[in-house]
Amino acid sequence: MAQIISTVLNRGRTMKPYLVDYVVRKNQIVFRRKPFQVAQPIKVDTAKDLYKMM
Repeated sequence: MAQIISTVLNRGRTMKPYLVDYVVRKNQIVFRRKPFQVAQPIKVDTAKDLYKMM
């Protein structure tokens, strides 16, 4: 269910889920994961309409 909602909020794009966005060591980011689009299952206009209905 969370994946469906995030797809609508991301304008129809399904992003690859991650548990860790970044790693910090001694107050410096040593690793940062970049967002990765897996698919576009719904059109941008459809996602906007669904968002308005939420």
